[in-house]
Amino acid sequence: MSKALEGIRVLEVGGAADFAVPYAGLLLADLGADVILVEDQHGHPLRAGHPALPPDTAVHNAVFDFLNTGKRSVAIDYSTPGNTEFAALVASAQIILTTLQPDEFAALNLTLHNNKPLALVHVTPWGSTGPYRDRPATSLIVQAAAGWVTSRKEVVMEPVQVGGQMHEWATGAYISVSALTAHRAAHQQQRPITVDFSEFEATHSMLCYDRLRYDARGELGVPRDRILISPFGIRRCADGWVGINTLTQAQWEDACRMTGLEDYYGFMQEMNRGEGPLDEFSAKVDTFLADKTVNELVTLGQSMRVPTIPVTQGKEMFALEQWQERPFFYEIDGNNQKYQVPGPPWRLSVTPARQSASAGQR
Repeated sequence: MSKALEGIRVLEVGGAADFAVPYAGLLLADLGADVILVEDQHGHPLRAGHPALPPDTAVHNAVFDFLNTGKRSVAIDYSTPGNTEFAALVASAQIILTTLQPDEFAALNLTLHNNKPLALVHVTPWGSTGPYRDRPATSLIVQAAAGWVTSRKEVVMEPVQVGGQMHEWATGAYISVSALTAHRAAHQQQRPITVDFSEFEATHSMLCYDRLRYDARGELGVPRDRILISPFGIRRCADGWVGINTLTQAQWEDACRMTGLEDYYGFMQEMNRGEGPLDEFSAKVDTFLADKTVNELVTLGQSMRVPTIPVTQGKEMFALEQWQERPFFYEIDGNNQKYQVPGPPWRLSVTPARQSASAGQR
């Protein structure tokens, strides 16, 4: 059975040491597209690792292998104008994801036929127009400009990046959607369609409530040089971990009642700022949870309107009943090592869940 994007060739051209474009390419590959990673003689920057990851070669290899599962990789000096090998690849593609600006791509002297349905997606930090266009950018700079540098810090600390670079993964999903939308429009109009994709704008569009609340608290006079914490948060119980979320005063009071700590109804805001009887409160919460199972706590939380969820660790994730029923993780073989990695977040009748795959090799 053919896959949804079978017969569609996608090129990834250029590169930056972030996950956004490679993840977009991976999503398209999972849908059956023939995705080719075009690397110059130095290789893709992510081969040397992501600046936010620990300096561990094994980690770098595993992440790179995951992002290039199901892709092919070719080494071409595409920066040389008129490179015939690269020109032939471009002529064969229906979608191009590139980190080059439009003028940089145009300088390669490629012939793009006006009647060819091509989706050309330029992914740049700030976009292809505007006063920020040529500003230097790193992942941390884009996060900071978009309001995403985490508020959970002290003033004496360095800025803290978003955990897991989650904005880059989400941006990759945005990029893949923009590419498919442009591909559809290009076929309808029988001409090339160009997408000007700004990582800054995508990141800003995902700005979450907590950061907006943090700024609002500052304007109201609440000190912003404190660590904002979750006094309940993620806690150990008898057979694992649970997360207890208390965003509102009502949820806080319900959680206090659930744990028998009604005396702390009035301490929510104070303890969110890292003040008040935190140690005393924390010890009492841990005592309450110590002899209760994850299932008991989740059931109790649901009955009392307290958002309570199981928190899974490492290898335990693969054993969850949900993933046994719906295969989500699959195995890849890259650099002579096997990894369990997450699959695409969808099920299509013509694109079944992956069972195994090999990472692209140069």
